[in-house]
Amino acid sequence: MEEALTAHLLASTPLTDLVALRITWDERPQGDALPAVVLNLIDSAPEYSDEGLAGLSTARVQIDCWAAHAPGSNGSTLAKAVAKAVTDALPVAMTFNGVEFQGVFLDAVRDFPPETGPGGVQFFRRSLDYLLSFTSKEP
Repeated sequence: MEEALTAHLLASTPLTDLVALRITWDERPQGDALPAVVLNLIDSAPEYSDEGLAGLSTARVQIDCWAAHAPGSNGSTLAKAVAKAVTDALPVAMTFNGVEFQGVFLDAVRDFPPETGPGGVQFFRRSLDYLLSFTSKEP
């Protein structure tokens, strides 16, 4: 699921126009350029029916959209633009790289106060929580 979701986001030109290839899981490499997208798997579990495993899984994925102030740009506005590009790239249903996503639902949006980094640079983050229902055609 993680590889399919990443590949789908990387295939979105409006998103990659903003973040290039800076879409990673778990953490953003220290010192990497911004803006960037970091995905975290919060939880995942298989679905069951009366007959046992239903073949469907549900996951909660947190997608953090990061930006910083740069000459000629506002970090907060840029983080929100990245989040909008992520949201626009994720339809309610899709199949990508052998994974069928039957439900892709935005569950929560959070803005965090700016964080101050080295040299007084301010970092901005908008966080999106998605609930994903999916089946994998891969073994």
